[in-house]
Amino acid sequence: MSNETRVSSALDTIMLAEEVGLRDASELYASLLRAFECGGPVVVDASHAVSMHVSALQVLAAASRHAAEQGKGFTLIAPESCACVNAFSRAGMTLPAAVQAA
Repeated sequence: MSNETRVSSALDTIMLAEEVGLRDASELYASLLRAFECGGPVVVDASHAVSMHVSALQVLAAASRHAAEQGKGFTLIAPESCACVNAFSRAGMTLPAAVQAA
């Protein structure tokens, strides 16, 4: 990603960059796979994102479904006024079930 996505293996937290574009979706997907492989709950922090492409939203929605199917924890940290929440709304998509305000 343009501002580099960071993954903390201790908490399996993925910190999204300020801009998450089309080309960043595959890196986000790979980061989520690595986090799920660690076995613990996965947390994605989108509180610093100012722009998100719909492809990243699709990856986040798929990760939420995967976590539910596998019985694993998945939390998306996103304040109500952040780009992530707004992007889901503009795309006509439902936010993942486990959204936590920052």
